[in-house]
Amino acid sequence: MPLNQTQQQVVVESLRERAGVLVCPVCAWQEFQLGGNMVAMLPVVYAPDDGYQLDTGRATPAVTLTCAHCGHLRLFSASLMGIVATGPAHAATSVTPNPSHKPPPGNP
Repeated sequence: MPLNQTQQQVVVESLRERAGVLVCPVCAWQEFQLGGNMVAMLPVVYAPDDGYQLDTGRATPAVTLTCAHCGHLRLFSASLMGIVATGPAHAATSVTPNPSHKPPPGNP
């Protein structure tokens, strides 16, 4: 699904607010290209009679950022950014972070 201008702006603002300056973990470049389409991650499920299959009913919508230097691809949750609605069937299990965890310098 193509991202419209409003959705693209929401993604950019959300990443600036939540992540600050992004650095590629592969080449340390700081320039990224926002993908023009939303993508979906599909869980793999196992059925005893059919083996492993993609569960297309539980897709996780995401947006992509690609490093402009090395092409490393990053995925970010479109639901968390608020550009798509998340229904009860798609709600993720919440995980409480380790209270002693400290974010890296420069991140909230």
